Amino acid sequence: LLMLFGVRKLVIEHGRGSYSCKLLGIGRTRHFDLRGDTDIQTTTAVKSPTVHGAFSAPGYSLARKIRVKNGYRSETICAFWDDDSLDFAVEMLKNNRA
Repeated sequence: LLMLFGVRKLVIEHGRGSYSCKLLGIGRTRHFDLRGDTDIQTTTAVKSPTVHGAFSAPGYSLARKIRVKNGYRSETICAFWDDDSLDFAVEMLKNNRA
């Protein structure tokens, strides 16, 4: 449903960022700081179970996540299934650190 009717948005401006994931207007937004010492990492090949159905394959699907770490605070901000989108988002985050 998220792929058909959902909206995922990553916004970067003035040393801050936000990521929102909403389905039909319902969802959450996470805010984070982009400082000079912010560590931006990607986790590799996170496995999550898929739903068995007519349009899905049995087993696991792979997703890669972006983690932003400021000092002791670390949070996962978004997940991607397309490597090109993930690489673009990571480069944008790294280039816009204050």
